[in-house]
Amino acid sequence: MKLVDIVGARPQFIKVGPILRVIENHNREHPDRAITEILIHTGQHYDHTLSRVFFEELELKEPDYHLGVGSGTHGYQTGEMLILEQLALQPRTYALATVHRAENTDDPERLRFIFQALEALAADGLTVIVPLHPRMRKQLESLKLSPKNLQLIDPVSYLEMLVLEKYAKIILTDSGVVQKEAFFFRVPCVTLREETERVETVESEWNVL
Repeated sequence: MKLVDIVGARPQFIKVGPILRVIENHNREHPDRAITEILIHTGQHYDHTLSRVFFEELELKEPDYHLGVGSGTHGYQTGEMLILEQLALQPRTYALATVHRAENTDDPERLRFIFQALEALAADGLTVIVPLHPRMRKQLESLKLSPKNLQLIDPVSYLEMLVLEKYAKIILTDSGVVQKEAFFFRVPCVTLREETERVETVESEWNVL
C-alpha cells in the first residue's frame, strides 16, 4: 500500500506529524504489511520560520520530494513563465478546468451542462484552459460535443499542472487533489460535484460547490 502526503502550509505540517508516526509504528509492528509513505513538500512556504521550523520542532522526516513552488529561484520562476508562454497565458488571466470523474464524464446531460458553463465563462472574455485525457476527447466526440472558445489541451505533467493551478484566476474541477492544491495556492475553486471530501476548503471559503 502506498500513501502520499502533500504538505506546504502550517496546518498541513501539523496534521501530517501524527500520520507519519502511526505509519512508522504500523510498519515496525507489521513489516509484512508495511505502508510505503511518500512525503511531498510543495515549497509554498520557503523561509525557515514558515517551513523548516516545523520539520525540526515536530520531528518530521525529510520530504521525499520538494516541488519548490513558493518563491523559488529565478531560473525556476522563469521556467514557470515559459510553461505559461507556451499556452500564450499571463498570470491570473485564465480559468483552469479539469473533468475526469465518472459521475460527470459518464452522464451526458451533466457533461453537456459543465461544458456549457465553461463556454459561458469564455464568452465573458475569460480564457478557459481544459487539459483533456484521450478518454474524455472520445467521450466528447461520441456525444457530438464541440466546445467553442475553450482552449482544449493535451494532458500535462504533474509539475506543469501545478504551474497552471498556481497562476490561474479560478479553478473549476471535480478532482479532490486539485481542490486541495487550489487551496494551497490560494486560488478560488469551484467544485464540479454536489459534495466534496475536501470540506476544509469549503469551510475556509476558498472552494464552493
